Amino acid sequence: TRYWRDWSSDVCSSDLVTGIPTAAGLEQRVIAFIEGWCFVRSARVKLRRDDGGNLMITRKDARRGARPVLVTAHLDHPAFVVRRRIDARALELEFRGGVHDSYFVGAKLSLIDASDREHVARISTLDAKAKPYKRVTARLAKAAPTVAAGDIARWHLPKPSVAKGLLHTHACDDLAAVAAALAAFDRLLANRKASHVGLLFTRAEEVGFVGAIHAAR
Repeated sequence: TRYWRDWSSDVCSSDLVTGIPTAAGLEQRVIAFIEGWCFVRSARVKLRRDDGGNLMITRKDARRGARPVLVTAHLDHPAFVVRRRIDARALELEFRGGVHDSYFVGAKLSLIDASDREHVARISTLDAKAKPYKRVTARLAKAAPTVAAGDIARWHLPKPSVAKGLLHTHACDDLAAVAAALAAFDRLLANRKASHVGLLFTRAEEVGFVGAIHAAR
């Protein structure tokens, strides 16, 4: 898709990783990226997934019985998820994450459909007391029949970029840590003394550390 490129070449670029749409429980695009990253390094790393959907990346040359040091990050980001279509241009969405109410009504959104096409909308109303998540209505700038329940939306912000060594992006929490972990691990693969180091990527942190608690248990 548009969010992927050759995993063997500069694949830990933080602007690339932080541009991948993700939400609690809907981390599949980030997971697919990591799977591709591991595939091109399959001679040296192994990828396991637990029954909570968390990802564990370890080295194949790790000594049996060695106590691992795990670098962790979570795969989701505070984001909206489409609940239903109200009409051709109006949508109802829930917000999975914690952000102050003042950032919602009137804010511009980018919605990403199942084919990775982006659509612009603007938030009309906020129900801050809705359970289990805050709920908004939003109106699309143009009719977009491909937008459906389960699609991800996020605030409409400039595309991620790196300028003068600084990352400017809309998803530092926590995809910047995912990018940093992958980059660090890639370098450690050349260090034979670091065979005990691995990566643990967890899911649904923004709605209560769901994946992290599962992994700890």
